[in-house]
Amino acid sequence: MKKFYSIIPKYSILPLIILVAVHLFTFFGTRMITDGARHYDLTIAFDRAIPLIPAFIVIYILAYVQWGYGIYYGISHGREVCFKFIAAALIGEFICMATFLIMPTELVQTPVTGKDPFSWLTRLIYSLDEPNNLFPSLHCFASWLCFRIIFYVEKEKRNTVYTVVSFVFTLLVFASTVFVKQHVVVDILGGVAAVEAGMLIEKLTGAHRLIEKFDDKLFKKDDVSEGN
Repeated sequence: MKKFYSIIPKYSILPLIILVAVHLFTFFGTRMITDGARHYDLTIAFDRAIPLIPAFIVIYILAYVQWGYGIYYGISHGREVCFKFIAAALIGEFICMATFLIMPTELVQTPVTGKDPFSWLTRLIYSLDEPNNLFPSLHCFASWLCFRIIFYVEKEKRNTVYTVVSFVFTLLVFASTVFVKQHVVVDILGGVAAVEAGMLIEKLTGAHRLIEKFDDKLFKKDDVSEGN
């Protein structure tokens, strides 16, 4: 177990489980609740003018790798950073969840007729990810959240290169969501806004202290000291 905790800190396990559970409900649970309800299409003329570029599906899929690394990065820089990251993420998830329930959205998927590998991957993603609950974009939400936590930590280290690389990749993820026609531009803005609102509310309320107090009760001090 010591080797496991050296990779996944003990203090992060329960908050991560809670975050994953909330995310799964946000993604799947809200769809079940709003099934049959009126869905809104936020597509505008500008979105229709954006071409379908199936090659961007590679970036769209690589975003999952970014999220995995971003989560690991966020939980591995000590308890305070971990809890701030988780608290902001949870608040942002609740904002997305509420929006999905109050104003569910959808769009008509663009036919992909190409026979190249990128077109095949795009059709596969279409079959796995229904085109609803699009605003805010959870894809963009997760990528921007990962960038923001890296920016938060790296600005103290003055590691500008690492931050810039993370920012550029996040912008590519944003672009991929519209170039593979899974989202429209306003969905991107909504995803960014949900992250920024989550981080602001966390900062103003100190919501991470609730996680910290619960964690202190759950584990002994000598167990969690490894993360300080």
